[in-house]
Amino acid sequence: MKTTLLDRRGFTLIELLVVIAIIALLAAILFPVFAKVREKARQATCESNERQIGLGLLQYVQDYDETEPESYYGSKTANSDMTANYKWMDAIYPYVKNQGVFTCPSDTDSPPYVYRSGQNYGSYGLNGAYGSPGDNQTPPRSAVSPASGVIPAYSYNVTTSQIVVPSDTVWVTDNDNGTQGGVNPGGSQGFFWTTWANNPSITTVNGKPHLNNIEARHTNFVNVLFCDGHVKALTLNYMTQTKTLVDPIDGQTKNIMTIFTIQDD
Repeated sequence: MKTTLLDRRGFTLIELLVVIAIIALLAAILFPVFAKVREKARQATCESNERQIGLGLLQYVQDYDETEPESYYGSKTANSDMTANYKWMDAIYPYVKNQGVFTCPSDTDSPPYVYRSGQNYGSYGLNGAYGSPGDNQTPPRSAVSPASGVIPAYSYNVTTSQIVVPSDTVWVTDNDNGTQGGVNPGGSQGFFWTTWANNPSITTVNGKPHLNNIEARHTNFVNVLFCDGHVKALTLNYMTQTKTLVDPIDGQTKNIMTIFTIQDD
């Protein structure tokens, strides 16, 4: 028996609307999942970058008598260039030999790293916290010159032997090297605050949590390279935990973010 046009049945409007609604619902559920998966992939790439930076730093200190690199060489406010001025990432670049390693794929704020070129510092910062001596707390990086009243634990050059617990001491983090403004945005000094009295608080810059120049750009996590070379994702809340310590030098009671200092505190 032949079928006629009257015997053929298509989708009704209600059925089409139901299908469209189901597709829209699935899209609303899956798109955020896909975005998180993509960010996790970028975070994994960033972790790999920091591990390679850690290997470069470890090779650097081996070649320089166990001495930690400085944040900057020459003037901190001058652009990195091919003559007198260069920064910590320029110092270890010959060991890393890959400009792309210094740029995080999730970083939308900092200019990509270019070897010894202007303020193209890339995405990472060297630990310069508690950069002014006098409170018996020292960052794991060397300095051009100490301030007056230098304490015995702090010298022109910080050595690896002075870092008492390297597996729990921050070396390099995700850094915002583009939005902090001024002649010298975060890159050349990494992140820096002078003493316990200047402990920074968590703020929001361009929609991302910040602690000084440290940027939590991986779904509110920061990739952190420690002084023993391992990398771990931490929250800023974890990094801001303090211990109340009595300074044996001046007898003052101080709240120290111990994860940033080389002492066993």
